[in-house]
Amino acid sequence: MEVVRLHDCLIFIALCCLWLATFEMEDLSFLPREHVTPTLAGLAIFGATALLAYCLPLCLPGIQRSLTSAVKRVAHRRASLSKIESQSQGASVAKESNFPQDWWTSESQYALETRAILSKTWLHLTHSGSLLAPGSYKTFQLAQYNILLIRGKDGVLRAFHNICRHRAYTVATKSSGCAQVLMCKYHGWTYNTQGKLIRAPKFEDVAGFDRNANSLFEVRTFVDSSGFVYINLDVYGSDGLTIRVGVPIRARLSPIVSWGVEASFNWKFAVQAGSFKVRSLSMPARLPSILQRALQTLEPWNWASEFELSPLTHLMRSRRGNLWLTFTVIPKSHEASTIACALYSSGDAPVKSSHTIDSIKVEIAASVASLAGAFEQIKDDGSTADLYAQEPLLAECKAHARLERLMGKEIQPASRLRESSQECQVADELCKELYHLETSSEKNAGGSDGLAW
Repeated sequence: MEVVRLHDCLIFIALCCLWLATFEMEDLSFLPREHVTPTLAGLAIFGATALLAYCLPLCLPGIQRSLTSAVKRVAHRRASLSKIESQSQGASVAKESNFPQDWWTSESQYALETRAILSKTWLHLTHSGSLLAPGSYKTFQLAQYNILLIRGKDGVLRAFHNICRHRAYTVATKSSGCAQVLMCKYHGWTYNTQGKLIRAPKFEDVAGFDRNANSLFEVRTFVDSSGFVYINLDVYGSDGLTIRVGVPIRARLSPIVSWGVEASFNWKFAVQAGSFKVRSLSMPARLPSILQRALQTLEPWNWASEFELSPLTHLMRSRRGNLWLTFTVIPKSHEASTIACALYSSGDAPVKSSHTIDSIKVEIAASVASLAGAFEQIKDDGSTADLYAQEPLLAECKAHARLERLMGKEIQPASRLRESSQECQVADELCKELYHLETSSEKNAGGSDGLAW
């Protein structure tokens, strides 16, 4: 009914244009000749615009139903043809999937992914705007790796393995803070903002002990022109999946808020673009009802722009360009992840209402819940969602597995054991001797064990 009405309106507009084109010139003698044609064109355009503005909102529901019906018919026809083709070929020629049956649930597969992808790929951590003061730091847990990111007194951002060189105890225990020195609480080894060992109790007078050889293990770090910070754990210098690091966005970003959402699905399940739906960034909160209905008919084209910062991180831009959202899928195990989110504003413009932030948090939580439900449905049958996003991950795993078979052992690109100094090993043996001497003397004196030196 609505489509017919629109068709009749268009015919009426065409007839009006023909009538104006054949209008007697003397009836417009009050206008100069050079103004006659523009006047006629202006009248025709004005009339057409007015009629379309009036009729189009009335016809949109009918157009939407017609398009939806057409899409369903095409999809049904394709499904029928696909079924007929598969039946004619027979089950014996069905292509076997390249993905293992336990792609989503295998602990050994997850361990391989940690070595093949997470250990040698540039990964996004945060934005440099959240670490402005010298000594400000943040800690991150990426799979089994504990990372410390700190700004030195020289203004340079550096990343380190957040483990003491003596007994691998955690150096920075808080998620964020500001300090000019970081002291391991186990034995008091102290490091400056550049990761250098500046104090090692009971080792200062040990012959051959070199503090310079026992600094924190540094991780390759890169800050792009937009201020986003990346790290690569591979000590051999490979670039993994992401060769070109950094996405210039030509906007000065200011951090607003960051938060995390726990997720019960494999990390690979949410790496494809479009996994998280955030309508608050794409559609204004207040619009006339007619425009709301019109925008809803264009659902696939209504989402905010999305960019990939790393295999684990996507950046989403609001339609107005005043808000930017990053969400990072952080692996925790083969069936658990954490979604780390950070919201930024462009320039110095603050967010006018906390309602926008609350809406974004609600929508992210809803997307995580939806993904978790979908993961529960497919994890046991071995089916693979979004092959386009999964195939590069599979290729990296296969290549690393072939290399390990060739070497006859597991290859840990992020391992720093080969860099452990001989002096530190000697100091560690001395530490053990001191520990046995002190504990035995305290026991003889009837005291407690005290600090485990």
